Amino acid sequence: MPTAADLAKFAVTLKSALATAQPRPITPNYKQFSETFRACALNVLEGRAP
Repeated sequence: MPTAADLAKFAVTLKSALATAQPRPITPNYKQFSETFRACALNVLEGRAP
């Protein structure tokens, strides 16, 4: 379970990310890229990365 300090650090990071966020690119391949990236990231987070 995250501590209050962990959540405070996350809030600072999230605020910074949202302040500099930009719209995703307009491209017909973005959906495929996004799905592939998410699948790979999930594998890494769950310890299934090669």
